[in-house]
Amino acid sequence: MTRNTIGRAGLAVAAGAVVAASLAGTAQAAEVYPASRYVNGATGYCLDGDYAGRVYTMGCNGGNYQNWYVIDHGTSQELVSAQTGRCLDSNAVGNVYTLPCNGTAYQKWTLVFTQGGYGYSNVATGRVLDSNWQGQAYTLPLNNSPYQTWRRA
Repeated sequence: MTRNTIGRAGLAVAAGAVVAASLAGTAQAAEVYPASRYVNGATGYCLDGDYAGRVYTMGCNGGNYQNWYVIDHGTSQELVSAQTGRCLDSNAVGNVYTLPCNGTAYQKWTLVFTQGGYGYSNVATGRVLDSNWQGQAYTLPLNNSPYQTWRRA
């Protein structure tokens, strides 16, 4: 997996304007990973989203809406839609959506071990990215379900 180390001076060239916008004002260096899909461990569906900020899962189709950049800040990560440039966000009641990147803890995620793999826990809420067969994406407390397991593809 190729990655770039970037700081303030290298934002525009590291991963394009989409990623650079989400890192604006970041003092520390961050690593940007190439865009990839996130596949749910239970359903096999890909994390997807649209310009209206809706986030859902659906069959993996190779479209750019299913590609997400990871901006690794060391202790947390941001997931940025390659198509919309919006950051994966969540709230305390479990809603998942995208918003323009703003650097808050609601847009930062940490890897957690789930039974059978790894999941993403929201830094602000502690809730874990989850989904179901109906294509809904949301967060729940960690429950070690395969629905909370995601792999990069």
